[in-house]
Amino acid sequence: MVQQLLAAGADVHARGPNGFTALHRACFVWGNSLTARVLLDAGSDVNARDARGESPLDCSGPGGPLNTNTIALLVSRGGQRFHVDEPADD
Repeated sequence: MVQQLLAAGADVHARGPNGFTALHRACFVWGNSLTARVLLDAGSDVNARDARGESPLDCSGPGGPLNTNTIALLVSRGGQRFHVDEPADD
């Protein structure tokens, strides 16, 4: 489906109201490394930041679906973590 949308001219850099790109969504909601690979191959920014300053890699761990294949893919493409968890209050 993603390949069809891209072939039809979908903007790989489009953002939703929260600043999520399709790559953020693929990592956070779906945890899908195949979709992430298609989006990266189409030119999606591996380090795009959403409205909270988080990258797709930030969305691929705790708080999102933990998918080691997706994390490995993002890191291999230069993905960086930007969100630093606040320390817990004692």
